[in-house]
Amino acid sequence: MSALIPNLEKMSDKEKLQAMAEIKESLGGNDRAFETPQWQLDLLQERENRYRAGLEVPVPWEEAKRKLMALCDR
Repeated sequence: MSALIPNLEKMSDKEKLQAMAEIKESLGGNDRAFETPQWQLDLLQERENRYRAGLEVPVPWEEAKRKLMALCDR
């Protein structure tokens, strides 16, 4: 049982993803409190390089979110 979220184990995956999205939104104005790890910066740079080389095709956020939510409905 989670002390911070008492009903966490009763929540569906979809509800958990929605809660994560709400938490992320609430943190939006406080980006300075979090430092991005170097491995993430390196991965982003690698993906940007692949995108610029035409090796990556971006997916619109709404489409990606819809696909993730559909995975939770399985």
